Amino acid sequence: MDPNRCYQFLLEALEEEDDFEVAQSYASLLKDWLTRGGFYPTGHETESVDQRVDDLLRAIGPKSLSFPFTSLCCVECDAGSHLASLQQATEEGWTEIKADRNMRVSSHLGVCPDCG
Repeated sequence: MDPNRCYQFLLEALEEEDDFEVAQSYASLLKDWLTRGGFYPTGHETESVDQRVDDLLRAIGPKSLSFPFTSLCCVECDAGSHLASLQQATEEGWTEIKADRNMRVSSHLGVCPDCG
């Protein structure tokens, strides 16, 4: 794994392509690398890298990203029918988002801002 390239791809996904889910995938890879003792991307403050990675991953578990988004439902109140993407959900303050692989209700479950 090359953390320099990974972080660069993460930044490009955010800044040039405006692709939140791709950036989260790279954040997940980089977080795993760093957790296992890997070195930080050169030329970037470690606190800045940690903050950006944590911000991208705070609301969505990495395994949720590999499951296609079709809908999101709050586990407490059933809110979420208005959401069009995982990015919109995190921007609105949803937390604890996980893929619902059984798809009983929706493709993803989480906690809405009102219930969190």
